[in-house]
Amino acid sequence: MLHEVKKESLGKGLESGTKLLVFYASWCGPCRMYKSSLEDVSSKDGVDVYRVNIDEDKAFATEMGVSSIPATFIYKDGQVVKHFAGYRPYEQLLSELK
Repeated sequence: MLHEVKKESLGKGLESGTKLLVFYASWCGPCRMYKSSLEDVSSKDGVDVYRVNIDEDKAFATEMGVSSIPATFIYKDGQVVKHFAGYRPYEQLLSELK
C-alpha cells in the first residue's frame, strides 16, 4: 500500500519488516513515472511504501540528506539498509529489495 506521510505522521511505520521511504515532488517527471513501480511492488509483493512530498516536508528531506528525487530508502526492521536516488522500473526496484 502507498502511504502519503510527513515525518510526524510516520509513527512506527518503518519499524518492522521491509518498507520503502520515498521522497518525491508532484512536479518531478521521474517521480511520476516511479509511482507505478512503487504501486507494483506494493500490490504484487506486499511492501509498504511511505511517500513524502518534499514540498510539504522539506525539513524531513533535509534531515535524511535528500539532494535529488526521487530518493528511496529501504528499511528492514527499522534500519536503513540501502538508499538510492532516481527512477527504477519495477524489476530493478524488486532486485534492490533483495
